[in-house]
Amino acid sequence: MPITMMRGILVPAMAAMVLLSACGADASLESSGARSTSSAGPAEPPVPGPTTFPSPPTIADCLARTRKACYSADLVRKAYGVDALAGAGVTGKGTTIAIFDFSGSPTATKDLEVFSKASGLPAPNITIHQQDLVKGPVAAFDPRNENMLDTAEETSLDLQAAHAMAPDAELVLQQVNLPAEHWKKHRQGHQQSTSSAPADPVSDRLMADEAAIVADAVDEVISETPADVLSISYGYPEVQFGNKDIAALNTYHPVFQQAADKGVTVLASSGDHGAAPPLGPEHSRVRTVQWPSSDPSVLAVGGTRVHLDQAGERTAADEVWDEPGGWAGGGGLSRAFGGAGFQAPIRQITGEHRGVPDLAMSAASDGGLLVYQTMDPANAGWLPIGGTSEAAPLLAGVVALAVQKAGKRLGLVAPAIYRLASQKDPRATGIIDLTRGRNGVDGYEAVAGYDLASGWGTVDASTFVPALAAHAGD
Repeated sequence: MPITMMRGILVPAMAAMVLLSACGADASLESSGARSTSSAGPAEPPVPGPTTFPSPPTIADCLARTRKACYSADLVRKAYGVDALAGAGVTGKGTTIAIFDFSGSPTATKDLEVFSKASGLPAPNITIHQQDLVKGPVAAFDPRNENMLDTAEETSLDLQAAHAMAPDAELVLQQVNLPAEHWKKHRQGHQQSTSSAPADPVSDRLMADEAAIVADAVDEVISETPADVLSISYGYPEVQFGNKDIAALNTYHPVFQQAADKGVTVLASSGDHGAAPPLGPEHSRVRTVQWPSSDPSVLAVGGTRVHLDQAGERTAADEVWDEPGGWAGGGGLSRAFGGAGFQAPIRQITGEHRGVPDLAMSAASDGGLLVYQTMDPANAGWLPIGGTSEAAPLLAGVVALAVQKAGKRLGLVAPAIYRLASQKDPRATGIIDLTRGRNGVDGYEAVAGYDLASGWGTVDASTFVPALAAHAGD
């Protein structure tokens, strides 16, 4: 089965929640084999009507239409303590966040400006850096092409989530342009993955090719873009790589190590199908983790469910993301990478493997971030989107705040996070342990301390940012 891109979940379309495919599979793949990962039973069907809102809806508006909550940028900022930092002038000013995406969106800049103004945030400072890493004439954007539309929505989510957390940071969209032939392979891969036929070697090759593209793009970011933080919302299940290709993942590690050496903090989404995604023609569940989040030089970001009221106050403790339809944050043990040095304190859990994730942020569709998008004229407006594609750029924004606070690049922040977490004092570290939930069918339970469902937990940025600034980047 071709690899899927970890992009957000469109809340209103609950019958076919979309896990977007820069790599071949989309909604029908996910709905054809995944079982519910929630003990709460099936969700109520959404109320028929348009899938977007013409203006930012309230939580009550979303509940009335979709049976699920939605959170505006101001609610998310307050919930994570970002507003408290803004009052002290910590807004990401003087920092740069790079966002990696395939193909981008023709309306990315305009949509970000509308999002920013409606959210009461400073006007965005965004640069689009286009990369042609695949041979062939670049395909023009076509909103009728589902894969193109999905990747465009991914771009809007990534940019708007990062901007919400660090509104004065400069944003650089690292856009890899794909030729028409590549999109054709996407469609072929999707047809194979949703049938009962054996996996197509062309689709598997596409996955390996795209992994190489990601590595090339990261190399270009660290050599040509003055980024302090790089957020990647794409992932490739390690178990789908053959022995030769999984060995290639190790050959890409020096690129991420070089990023860390140059002070660039790289974050990646851990996945949207839990610890055991449905794979292969039979959609059998297999425990695996996703690359590049499994690389030891990358901060792996899992998913949580956040419960907020209209004032942005928590009505319940955060829990591990796990929703009907098989949607849950990725996590588990890498088979491509051995144990990272910073994970020595949790070796009784990870053994000699890299454990994923490290931290977790909001990802549930029930509480998705309100994103503004107009790349599809027939469905323009505000849309609640979740997934670990939301979580990674949210945390990237928080790290950018820490870069500003420290006055220097921080590079690989995981060692500092693990040292802070070992103190087990959220009042001093801002690291909030999660002890409720599990990440999907055959997943891992949240327990006190580190676990393979949410890592060390989530963060209160008002305390976490100064603590990270003080302890990282040595």
